[in-house]
Amino acid sequence: MIIEDRDIINDYEKNIINNEILGTEFPFYWHPYQIIGDNCPYMRHNIIDRDTQEVRSDIINFFDPIINRFLKKHNISFKKYLRACINLTFPIKNEDIGILHIDHYVPHSSILIYLNDSDGETIFFDYDYDFSKNEQTNLINLNKNKKILKDIKPEKYKLVYVKDALFHCLRFPKNNIRLISVFTFI
Repeated sequence: MIIEDRDIINDYEKNIINNEILGTEFPFYWHPYQIIGDNCPYMRHNIIDRDTQEVRSDIINFFDPIINRFLKKHNISFKKYLRACINLTFPIKNEDIGILHIDHYVPHSSILIYLNDSDGETIFFDYDYDFSKNEQTNLINLNKNKKILKDIKPEKYKLVYVKDALFHCLRFPKNNIRLISVFTFI
């Protein structure tokens, strides 16, 4: 299940996004790859560490009420965050789409918050990851009938909920940066 919602972020929060996160003083850090082996660098702001689930940035205090409003509105259960970050992706010469992947090798859901308009879509595939099998077997099964479930265009202030671990990838932006916050949780 995928839910798209453009009516969660209020005017105060839009101001914070426009003047702080999109401002010139918000820190992003270079990372040499997006998915191991892709050789596609990007910039990120780590909010909750993937390995330890420790909070790394106080910006969680800004995003957490937004996430909670969304969860309440759509009656979605939440136990804890697995990771959270803001990804800043830019055009990469000779690259079209990223590597197909899931975010964690445990059952999880995701919320994406698009922070700018961009041409770098998020592509979700119609395949439920089978955690009883290894990643290679899952990729083989996915490739037997690779069908796009949803191709989501980044639109500023849009939230997207993805129930369960679906294979996905990004289409690299061609004309602009792509700024997205990603929250994974159980």
